[in-house]
Amino acid sequence: MVFDNLRNAEKYYGLGPDFKKALEYLKNMDRSAIVPGERYQIDENLGFTLGPVHCKAPDDEFYEAHREYADLQVVISGCEYMGVQDIAKLEMREDFKPGSDIAWYRGKGAMLKFEADDFAIFFPQDAHMPCRTDGVNDCTSMKLVIKIKV
Repeated sequence: MVFDNLRNAEKYYGLGPDFKKALEYLKNMDRSAIVPGERYQIDENLGFTLGPVHCKAPDDEFYEAHREYADLQVVISGCEYMGVQDIAKLEMREDFKPGSDIAWYRGKGAMLKFEADDFAIFFPQDAHMPCRTDGVNDCTSMKLVIKIKV
């Protein structure tokens, strides 16, 4: 897993051409031109939708993981917490279904606070629980997610 701020994006360009393309785009995009809910294509393989997140309380039943794609999640504004844990330390709750790239896990992990321009790259071994509060205070964010084939 990577957890950093977009001001340091170039440090992760070496992860591969799609990671570089996505991070360059995010670092340099004209935010005033991005309309929430509309689909944007960076290239033929990379796209995203910007949307509002109304965070929920942490729930140890809702860690997700993907096997074909890494999630590049970026908080554009506001605040959001995300849980993270290695899938080897969690119990599978629901396995991958045919045609789906998501499995569900339960267990305990670390909660990270994301603010404007903070991003994470969750690789297949990184179960994550996005769109959460700190368990006490409400929070909302504007966020986008880019799926990158790994």
